[in-house]
Amino acid sequence: MAMDACLCRDVSRAHLRAVSASYVRRAKAALALEGQEPHPDGVSPTATSDAIQFHPGAVNSTQRFGSALEANVHYHSLYLDGVYVTRSAFDRPEFLPAGPLKSDEVQRVHRDVIARIRRVLEKHDLNPLALGLPPRTGVKGTAEFADSTEFEQPLLDFGDARDGSFFPGLKAASVNSLVPFGPRAGLPLQRLRDPDLQRAFESAGWSSQRVSPPLVVNSSGFSLHAATVVRKGQRDRLEKLCRYVTRPVLCLDRLEVRSDGLIS
Repeated sequence: MAMDACLCRDVSRAHLRAVSASYVRRAKAALALEGQEPHPDGVSPTATSDAIQFHPGAVNSTQRFGSALEANVHYHSLYLDGVYVTRSAFDRPEFLPAGPLKSDEVQRVHRDVIARIRRVLEKHDLNPLALGLPPRTGVKGTAEFADSTEFEQPLLDFGDARDGSFFPGLKAASVNSLVPFGPRAGLPLQRLRDPDLQRAFESAGWSSQRVSPPLVVNSSGFSLHAATVVRKGQRDRLEKLCRYVTRPVLCLDRLEVRSDGLIS
């Protein structure tokens, strides 16, 4: 996915649509509790013309790296915690805050994301099982793609290794956080922890934001983190979060070559 812009875009859309669907679903449930549930045809009992429309809002950032600069495509999405509702074509949008998020809804979104990404991979002629997705319900193991071979999976091959290029091995090592060359080739990358950076996070209050496990799902090769919230009026916190999700890969002023040859 890191080498295919079209695939990366389609997976991002699948992710955003799954989360947006959750907000719309919860908004409809909230209106139902208020006695304003739309009719099956989408028309409110109190409206006679246009359907109720639900409008989620989000800003999505695609990150292509991990903390060790390895290839790790993932998405950071800042969502309005609710939706805008319009009851007619010329109605002024009304913001409907989302209710408390529960663990079962996060798990439902997680499953929905996987199902949507599966369809994206199949659309791109890729093998979801070989890329780490679980088999469909009721399908055992590799029976779903029994005829496929590793050479038919573009994302696993990283190009044609028969050309003698070092790029396939380099990309594969990056994805797996392994040293690609030299005497430590194939070993995990060493990570250096900066105590000053840790203290900075603590002073900013980030270390105290320990997420609730029920709002974080990590299974089937996908993780979904839904426990970070910025309350109304917390502009400083919002700015810090925006800076985090849109940060660049490298800050050259903070790189240093140590005496032992490692880079910190």
